[in-house]
Parts: sequence; C-alpha cells; structure tokens
Amino acid sequence: PQVAGASLGSATARLLAPGGVDSASGAAQLVAERTSASVTSAKERLRLWGLEPAQIDEIIAAGTPSEHITIRAPMGGVVVHKNALEGTYVETGTRIYTIADLTSVWVLLEAYESDLTWLRYGERVEFQTEAFPGEVFEGRIAFIDPVLDDRTRTVKVRVNVPNPELRLKPDMFVRALVRARLTAHGRVIDADLAGRFLCPMHPEVVSDEPGQCDQCGMDLVRASELGFTAEDQDAELLPLVVPAGAPLITGTRAVVYVAVPDAERPTFEGREVVLGPRAADVYVVRSGLVEGERVVVRGNFKLDSELQIRARPSMMNPVDEASAPEHHALPAGAAADALIAALEAAVGLQVALAADDAVGASAAADALRAALDVAEHAAHAIPLSPAAASVWGEAWSATDAAAAAWSAAPTLERRRALFAPLSEALIDWAARFGSPDVNRLDLGVFHCPMALDGAGARWIQAGDVTANPYYGAAMLRCGERTADLGAR
Repeated sequence: PQVAGASLGSATARLLAPGGVDSASGAAQLVAERTSASVTSAKERLRLWGLEPAQIDEIIAAGTPSEHITIRAPMGGVVVHKNALEGTYVETGTRIYTIADLTSVWVLLEAYESDLTWLRYGERVEFQTEAFPGEVFEGRIAFIDPVLDDRTRTVKVRVNVPNPELRLKPDMFVRALVRARLTAHGRVIDADLAGRFLCPMHPEVVSDEPGQCDQCGMDLVRASELGFTAEDQDAELLPLVVPAGAPLITGTRAVVYVAVPDAERPTFEGREVVLGPRAADVYVVRSGLVEGERVVVRGNFKLDSELQIRARPSMMNPVDEASAPEHHALPAGAAADALIAALEAAVGLQVALAADDAVGASAAADALRAALDVAEHAAHAIPLSPAAASVWGEAWSATDAAAAAWSAAPTLERRRALFAPLSEALIDWAARFGSPDVNRLDLGVFHCPMALDGAGARWIQAGDVTANPYYGAAMLRCGERTADLGAR
C-alpha cells in the first residue's frame, strides 16, 4: 500500500507540474508572476497619474503606503484656474488645475470685411493696450478664419505674440494696426521676409534656409508662397492711389474730377473710375486714371452740383450731354410741396429702418405713398414744358413703383434690400427738380460700401452722423455723407 500510494502521488505531481517541477515551486512561480503583473499595473497607473519614474521607485523602495503624493505638472506656467479642493473625489480625466504658459500669448482680433485685402498669414501686427498706453507690442498673424460672421461682417484673426515678461494678461482689450504695403497685383511687400522661409503653423519661426520648424516639426515654406514679395521686386507695379476725398461714390460707380491740362482757364472733367480697397486716407485705383494726373480733392461736390443743375454728366447722371434732360427748378406750389413731402417721408423711412422699427417704417411708407399721390396730380397745376412734364412723369413712376415694391415686401430684411432702388429713384427725382425749398431741407446723400453684400447702396438722410438703414443696430455707423441732395 505504501508503494502504491507513492506511485499515485508521483503521478499526481507529474500531472500538475510536468517537466519534473513539484507542486510547491509551481505555486510559488504563479504567485510571483501575478505579483509582478500587479506591480507593473500599479506602476503604469502611477505613471498615468503624472508621477515621474524617480517618484515611483521611491514609493516601491519605501515598502509602506503613503497618504500623500506629489503630482507634478507636465509643463511650467501660471495657474489660471483651480478646479479641485482637498477632499474632492476625482476620476480619470477630471480637471484639477488649468496651467497656462503666458510667455507666448494669442491676440484675438476682429477685422472688417473690407480689411481682408490687407491681411496675410505671417504679416506683422502692431497693437496697444489700455494697461500700457503709448507702448506698442508686435506679433504675427497665425490664423485668419475662413468663415465670415454675417452679423458683424467681421473675420476672426489670431496673432501670436511673445510675452517673456508676462506683461500681457488674458482678456485684455487691445486695438491693432496692420501696416500693409501692396503691389498692383495685391501681393504684400515685406522686406524682412524676402527670400526667407516660414513655418505654416508658427509664423514667428522664420529662417534663411529650408528645414523644419523647431516647435512643431513641419516643413518650412517660402514666404512667396504665402503672398509676400521682396521690397525691391516689381517696384514699377506699385498701386496707383488717390486721396480718399477725391472720388464721389454712389452705390454702383465712382466719379473723379480731373484737371484738363493746358486749358486757358481752370477746367475739370468728370471721369468714372474703378476703385480698389481703401487704405487710411487713400483709395487704390484699378482703372480710369494714370499717374501724374491732377484730381480735385476739395470742392468736387460743388463742381458736381453745378453739373447737375445744368443737366450735364455728373455723379448722379452718368449720361452724355446730348441725351441729358434739362434741369427744372420747381416754383413754390403743390408740386414742390409734394416733392418735399416725399423726401421728408423717405427720411422718416430711413430713421425707422436704422432703428429696426418695422411699425414706424410702415407708417413712413404710408406717408410716402400719400405724397406720391399728391405729386401725381400736382405737376399738372404748373406750366411745365412737354419735356419737363415727361421727365416729371418718369421720375414719379420710378419712385411710385419702388415704393409699391417696398410696401409689398413681407419681411423687414427684404424691405431693407428694396430700400436701395427707392432711394435711388428719390435721389434722381430731387436732382432733376431741385429747388431752393429742397436745398433748405439740408439733406445729404449717404453711401455704405458694404450694403447689399458689398455692392454698396445710398440713401437720403438729415445731419452728418450716419444712421445706416441697411444694417440698423448691427452696423449703425457704417457709411458716410458723400453729397448734398438736390441743387446747390
């Protein structure tokens, strides 16, 4: 029996631990493997918590658990938010602190739609803050939002700015300026970037040789691929500009009065030009002028008004002299009163639209239609020539049709769009039949270049402070007074 028992025991041992290993050593090996796996898992968990290898080794060497542990931040910087307190239960992903490296900051700007011509990635930007008046900081454009905000008509622009002394603080208010120089083909001139290479992600990284960015590892690209050119390159292609006061701008065209050379007495001719973007106090001229021509900067309104009185080609009447109708100054009476009432109703309509007042706009439109009804019959009470009567009828018909379309529009936004043809008809009517009574209203013709999706539009308004009827409160001050209404 003892032998049989021994044989059975040996068989069992071979069954549990083949290869000649006994059961005790096998169990010890299994425990050792499980312990090693547990230690490895614990070390990995500590590593994921942010502990450094030296700290983990220190915990293992201590051999006893600790109630406190130091977790170091993965980066240096300033704590801008403290999200957890002592005793707070946290899970994986819970934000405890927010740390910002303020040695380099982002400046977030809003650029108007009309400014996009001057902006390029990598372009230098100057800005000032309320905290340090008179001091100018610099950075480079790192991002231009591809989407336009349809409410403010602006584009977000991000600027990377070095801040080694930590003087710039988050949420400071800044005002920025871009000093751009463009060629006639729209390329930005920057002598500092001529023939150099930029990082597509970090514009402050500029190199004389191709290579990789030392911050993100991206390949550097030539500055010319980002729209820049050398200062001494294409010098003859610099854009032609005129002072901002020279062109008289309507909703669809611009007129500049040019001095006629070698004339016996000062003589000027109106010339239609195509304008590019405005930069400070000048406009870029795409066509219509040549370098060296002299243009009228002060007094052009008087020249244009005189031509309107004589029914000659002008800003408001782009027709040749042969086909221009005669100007007709109305005598005091029902016709003049009806025209004045129509113009005053148009001003009321403009005031209501600028105030986003749909009810007031409807009331002003009713007053305008009433004035037009009176004007339809008033011209028959005065001795107008057949030609003048025909012109009056054309002006009245155009205005009445525009007013009817405006009244039939279902929404306020649609009425804003239809306000442009109504304003043009009234401006033309006042120009053809201007009178001293119309002049005494002291109304002006205002122009907004951004109205109607950039096509530009005009309107009649009193005073000099712009109140834009096409945008209302969204962009109330967009536009300027460009001419006086009627004859002068």
